[in-house]
Amino acid sequence: MGSMNKVSDATRELQTCLRLYSRPLPVSRWTLYPSVLWALFRQVVNRLWIGRWLAKLQPGLLSTRSSRAEARNSHKDLCLVYHRLHQLYLLHESRTRYSLYCGLNALNYCDAAFSHVSPELRATLYITFALELKKSLPAWLQFLTSFYLRLARLETEGQASPRLQWLMSSYGKKYFLSHAILPSGGASESPQLFAKLTHPYDPLAHVAKVSSGVNLGPESSWF
Repeated sequence: MGSMNKVSDATRELQTCLRLYSRPLPVSRWTLYPSVLWALFRQVVNRLWIGRWLAKLQPGLLSTRSSRAEARNSHKDLCLVYHRLHQLYLLHESRTRYSLYCGLNALNYCDAAFSHVSPELRATLYITFALELKKSLPAWLQFLTSFYLRLARLETEGQASPRLQWLMSSYGKKYFLSHAILPSGGASESPQLFAKLTHPYDPLAHVAKVSSGVNLGPESSWF
């Protein structure tokens, strides 16, 4: 119960942050589904670089360098808020209604922030979104999971932190794609396991914990 209370409190705080930025979560399915489609469209356009080119013009074509830097800092803040919400929703099945929406928006605002988001954080966002896709997509669309793992690999350029390093090998990637590595009942239903985690509400911490007892074989690049 205490764990769920903490999740609820954190969720409310993060939702308040979104409202302060005039980005409240959709309140019904009739507003959520169009919002997900729009976020998905933005992500596709960003992957084609068209969206990121347009984002460079924000907040306006004649804006100053300082105003653009301020806009990108705001995009970074929004990226982090959506990312934290996405982490919470990924680990609680009763809250997955907004999971994909938050994951897409975290990536979209990350793209709009450009260099204000570090490569390490960008890679973390890609891997977390890969977890989202692995959990929600049918088998014939799982190639998209591999695509975002590859983006994470390209961001770190072989310089990933120890927290992400195991995923940068072909064995780590294979394990990620072939195993159920998120709790089926949410973090609150696995208290003994999550008590051993440094960050109990970070999905990647759980993934690393599950994989820590598995022999992933020798290091080798994906490429």
